[in-house]
Amino acid sequence: MNLKLTAGLVVAALVAAWVVFDVSRNSDNILFVVGNPFSGGEAEEEDAPWFYQVSMDDIMDISVEHRGDKIEFYRTEQNWWSFVDPPEIPPDLRRWGGIVLLLSGPQTRRDLTATAVRIDNPAEYGLDDPQTVVDIGLKGGRFIEFRLGEKTTDGEQYYAQVDGFDEMFLIVSSWGDVISRLAKEPPIPKWYPKRDISELSAFNVVHDNPADLETPAALFRPLEDGTGWGVRDARSDDEPGPVDPERWSEIAPLLSGPPEVALDGPLVEGGDFTPWGIDEESAALEFRFQGITDYGTEFLDGYLLRIGDKSPDGRYYYGKPEDPTRSEAGQEYRLPLLLLDAEWTEALMDLAVNPPLATPSEGN
Repeated sequence: MNLKLTAGLVVAALVAAWVVFDVSRNSDNILFVVGNPFSGGEAEEEDAPWFYQVSMDDIMDISVEHRGDKIEFYRTEQNWWSFVDPPEIPPDLRRWGGIVLLLSGPQTRRDLTATAVRIDNPAEYGLDDPQTVVDIGLKGGRFIEFRLGEKTTDGEQYYAQVDGFDEMFLIVSSWGDVISRLAKEPPIPKWYPKRDISELSAFNVVHDNPADLETPAALFRPLEDGTGWGVRDARSDDEPGPVDPERWSEIAPLLSGPPEVALDGPLVEGGDFTPWGIDEESAALEFRFQGITDYGTEFLDGYLLRIGDKSPDGRYYYGKPEDPTRSEAGQEYRLPLLLLDAEWTEALMDLAVNPPLATPSEGN
């Protein structure tokens, strides 16, 4: 047979590949199932069929509701992810990393459609009142909604279903748990929430180069006798002394965090904040508090704010958040450039050069 004719027939066969359009009750949801024209009939069953599958780049909005708790995210015009509330605040990248990939579609090891083409009683699987409902907004006004019902008796999988379709799948429980946790424990970055001073284990302020032992710095800790807070000038070898009560009454409310936190532009790629006057020798404010791991183990958690230049309007200082519990190599590749209230920042930075130590008479 002529080679050109053979090639033409092959191309024609591929173009004529059988495409099945399974349209749900909602016309915006369309599944495309592409079959093999050379397979002799029915499409071959995959070893690990997809529950659903979309492109990561198409995902624009994410909403997760779990037993009454709900959280929403959206992709900004600068192509980074933010909470809907609080607006313009990115999720903690340590928790958020990989979430969009997970939501582009999980694979499942077992397809129940082989034994039940239509699920007539969703209550059998907890899908009449699902534990978790996820809405994924896509480009072009499209969307996907799926539900996670009860776990199987061995606890290894969830019963799951895409809204508008009768097919049911078993989804590995670890995937479902990660997604549900977004609503149960939203990935709020450590530097955003306000914390009462009773939650703090320590507060440190370093005026300039932290590596220089002569740099002005003040270290604050609750006194061991429980009578209040103490402070030590890091340039001396003295033990911590009690704080001046009058000055401390003005300082303590500031330790809950900046009165407002805003972001200046998109996340900074590569961690280079030098255009805003921030490097490893910049002034720093460190807040420490108790944290708890996923396994229930307590540890000393916290965050650090590197302080840079003032904004052109003089209302803010530029700030870079860092995680003191992680090595420098373990810091995230993309971090936000924060705008920190100028008065708040200056009041705390002044503590490094003028620690609020009580006089001997005040300390008695």
